Amino acid sequence: MAPRRILVVEENQAARSGLTEILCAEGYNAHAAASGVEAMATASLIDPEVAIVDVELSDVDGITLIREVKQAFPSCSCVVTSAWTDVWIEQDGVKVADRCNQALHAGAVAFLAKPLSLDELLAVLKRTLAPDIC
Repeated sequence: MAPRRILVVEENQAARSGLTEILCAEGYNAHAAASGVEAMATASLIDPEVAIVDVELSDVDGITLIREVKQAFPSCSCVVTSAWTDVWIEQDGVKVADRCNQALHAGAVAFLAKPLSLDELLAVLKRTLAPDIC
């Protein structure tokens, strides 16, 4: 069986490289993108099974990117990440809890807080990529 295709969308170069390297070491075929534009271009090349998307990108809102990915690649599961997890924090007038809900309504299968727990991420990937069991 070929390695599962994962797209990592993260602006922070160290976080992006580190996560991509870890996923490759775990046996995934991980590809990285630093922006929404780069993510869509990379996705068109690899047809990702899962996209791990930071909600805060400079060129596009992560929630908008999830919608675009789901429209172009309906079978791709999206996992959203954010360092903003305190429900009382507001960013641009939107409460973070609302951002989590927006991400889930946009098609994300999970919302993970940064710093990412490797065990939690791997569990989400395993659950997301598991074959449907009737």
